[in-house]
Amino acid sequence: MDLSIFIGRKNELKQINRLMQRKRNIIIWGAKGVGKTTIIHKILTDRKGAAIPYASDSHTLKTAMGDLLQRDVQLYNMLTLRKQFYKFLKGKFPYIVFDHVVSVGPRYFSFFEYLLTQDVPFIFLSRGSQREDLHPLGFLTLYAELVEISDFQRSDADNLVSYYVRTLNLAVQNKQGFSDEVFRLSAGNPAIIQQLCNLSKDVKYLQGGTLNLGLADLDRRIEEIISK
Repeated sequence: MDLSIFIGRKNELKQINRLMQRKRNIIIWGAKGVGKTTIIHKILTDRKGAAIPYASDSHTLKTAMGDLLQRDVQLYNMLTLRKQFYKFLKGKFPYIVFDHVVSVGPRYFSFFEYLLTQDVPFIFLSRGSQREDLHPLGFLTLYAELVEISDFQRSDADNLVSYYVRTLNLAVQNKQGFSDEVFRLSAGNPAIIQQLCNLSKDVKYLQGGTLNLGLADLDRRIEEIISK
């Protein structure tokens, strides 16, 4: 298990678990890389006996249904998927999780209205760095509790850096200076912190015995652009 999930996220984990105990609909939101998916995977792993369906790709209603039903969406029309999903719901699941939700149009919203009539609570994971970024979810926000996952403040970021220095066996001479530079470049984003620490293992970033994190960050940014 990746123990980094426990660093700086205990309150968020407790909050989500409390809401789930009360069967509330939940929207988990935050910027890219803050760990929304990692958090929900941890929660689902802890509740593995509960058989909670998880749609990893919910950017459209069709892809979400395909994930939940484990069907190739290219082989089925929307009507067939809906019929199969209604049968699927008879399993009386405690929750259904929809990850990577981008927007909720009328057809998507009517689908979730049906879930509400069936007393099946849902968890949405959606990207956004500002509360206004949730507007594409429309009226759905009125039916759910909002849980924001933010970038780390300095103390939690330092703890995460220390964790990676230890577990990756990074040869860092000035740990405080290293932590300062990682925080400056990452602005506390957990995914970027992890990427920078992983890149720090590469000797090509050592210049005169000093680690050039700025160069590592430049390579990280270039790779991010290429992979889009």
